[in-house]
Amino acid sequence: LKNKSEVLVLKSKYITSITKKLTKMKFFNSFQEEGYYLKISFNTKELGSLKLVSKPSQPIYASAKSHIPVNNGIGFTLISTSKGILNHLETRKENVGGKQILQVLKANS
Repeated sequence: LKNKSEVLVLKSKYITSITKKLTKMKFFNSFQEEGYYLKISFNTKELGSLKLVSKPSQPIYASAKSHIPVNNGIGFTLISTSKGILNHLETRKENVGGKQILQVLKANS
C-alpha cells in the first residue's frame, strides 16, 4: 500500500464492512463498487499502515478486556464481533470479544 492512493480489491460482505468502518473513521477517503471489485481511495494523511493479525489458518481471538493499545495508542485493532466490525475501544465499551482482523497505524504527523 505504500506510495499508492487507490487500490482495487475483490468485493465480499466482509471486506465491504471493514472498508465502511475505515471510511467512517477517516482512514479511507471513499470506496466505489465496480462489478466484483471495490475501488478504495486512501487518506494518505491519516493512514500509516495496515497489518493483518488473523490468518485463515490461525485466527486470533481476544476478550473484551484483553485488548492492548496498538503502538502506544497511535493505532488500533479492528475486531470482528457478534455486533459487527468494531475497534478495540468499542469492544471494551460494548463488553464483547471476537476475532482480531487488522492493526491500523496512523500516519506520522
